[in-house]
Amino acid sequence: MTYEETMEFLKTHASPSRRKSMIKQGAPETTLGVTLGPVRKLAKTMGINHELALQLWKSEVVDAQLLAVMLLDPKQISVVTAISMIGQAAYEPLQDDLMFRTLVAIPDYDLLKKELKEDSRDAFQRAYWSMIVYEIGNDKMIDSARIEGILETVEAELVASPSQTQWMMNRALSEIGFRFSDYTQKCITIGETLGVYRDMKVSPGCTSAYAPAWIEAVVNRKRK
Repeated sequence: MTYEETMEFLKTHASPSRRKSMIKQGAPETTLGVTLGPVRKLAKTMGINHELALQLWKSEVVDAQLLAVMLLDPKQISVVTAISMIGQAAYEPLQDDLMFRTLVAIPDYDLLKKELKEDSRDAFQRAYWSMIVYEIGNDKMIDSARIEGILETVEAELVASPSQTQWMMNRALSEIGFRFSDYTQKCITIGETLGVYRDMKVSPGCTSAYAPAWIEAVVNRKRK
């Protein structure tokens, strides 16, 4: 499919209710509101198409950018390009897809992580902590010493961190808690002590981001 054909496909699959929901989450007004089902189906059909992905990304239409992330070839992405893309991904679900689907797989992973760690801007610190979350889920990249270091940082910085960074840092705390049984209680205690998201209101059937509640919910599901 060409760029024009792809954009037309997205426009014909737009949903007003989905658009309203995405904008409420922080997506720009240019958002079409395409549900992820058709986007994923199209991406599976198309496979990796790096050049088209770059065209879609430049459209600045979030729906097209979400598709672009699924078509990008991580091997062709430099650190400079990665940082530029993170800076453009103002919609948090887009940044998360960009990080976890694509940028954690670029050749210069360590350099990207270093650059993000040294950038104090909220979105870039969130991206840095996305890499930490990725490492927590990778047995080859995590050990007890690393876990202790992450938890020490979380204890010291979570409460005062800006909103985007705080969210991903809290996710790191929770991921350790439900992935590593030796640290479950410690993570719950840290979450209770810090109290971040304790008063979060959630819809029925949803899990709170409050770390103790999140950890306990996942651990309970694993036991069933």
